[in-house]
Amino acid sequence: MKEVEPTSATEMAPPFPRYWKGYIAGTNRGEVVARLRRSGDIITGRATVLDRLFAAVAVSVRGTLKEQHAELEIREFRGFRAGSAMGVTLPVAGKLTLAVDLVVSTAQGQWTTDIGTNGFCRLEGARPTRFRFWSRIAAAHVCRWTRLGYLLFLIVLSSLDSAAAIKLSVAGLVFALIPGAYLFRFELTEIVRMLGIKRAWGVEFQQPVPSEVLTAIGQYVQQQVQEAVFFITLDQFFAIRTKAVLAWLAGKTSADRPQFNAFASQIGVPAENIEATWTALIGTGCSKLEQEQLTITERGRRYVAQLQSLSNVPASTPG
Repeated sequence: MKEVEPTSATEMAPPFPRYWKGYIAGTNRGEVVARLRRSGDIITGRATVLDRLFAAVAVSVRGTLKEQHAELEIREFRGFRAGSAMGVTLPVAGKLTLAVDLVVSTAQGQWTTDIGTNGFCRLEGARPTRFRFWSRIAAAHVCRWTRLGYLLFLIVLSSLDSAAAIKLSVAGLVFALIPGAYLFRFELTEIVRMLGIKRAWGVEFQQPVPSEVLTAIGQYVQQQVQEAVFFITLDQFFAIRTKAVLAWLAGKTSADRPQFNAFASQIGVPAENIEATWTALIGTGCSKLEQEQLTITERGRRYVAQLQSLSNVPASTPG
């Protein structure tokens, strides 16, 4: 009887889809279509990101897929709005880390680039025909080719008018230039911004917010959100008497260990918990120890202020 040779793990593995589709989210949002090839553990291919704000960007992808984990490098970013009025700067390199499940043909994970953009990515294996795949990519770049075609049209129109083959009226010229205002709206906005034009022919132009201001606002909002989450955690972590001790410390600014122990005992903190209360206030950053004095921090003051705003109870007076 002929012996059946065992099947290798590679042969038993589900097939790797040639075509993928999905989306990215984060600092950039949009659809993704990709054509990838697997050779052993090596993944290569190209993808097009249909960014909802900055239009299409084509990239090359190369990396490894081991078991269910893919580490991919993103290179050769190609777009056509870099340097536009929206301050688009294409990355030079990026990284895509995916958890791949070939059984259901899905992949999801995180992406980052060298200019600080990042977010979440999810892909699903697709089985479109080659025509449908390339049609989808062509549709993503239709604006690019439309712009090039329009420029060629203007060149031909100007040449014919110069050669007296046609006679172009003022109304005809204006009609021919109208599509350019839409197709090159980002470049026109950039020119207006660079020249500092705020008003022309009765039209007032909106001035873009500097990127430094947007960054500062984003950092402030992020800080406020993080602190709010931290304060909610403190509400669950601190006992009511610990909060009372912190409010008392806010009124005194600082206190030595005997004063701290005396007040904690006075408001009913058990003797065996006084040390834990002292450690908790320091460990959470609500207070700090300076020259044997327990001093409240700015974070601690903001937390006490929040407690007061919720309870309308004034801070304890020094005593």
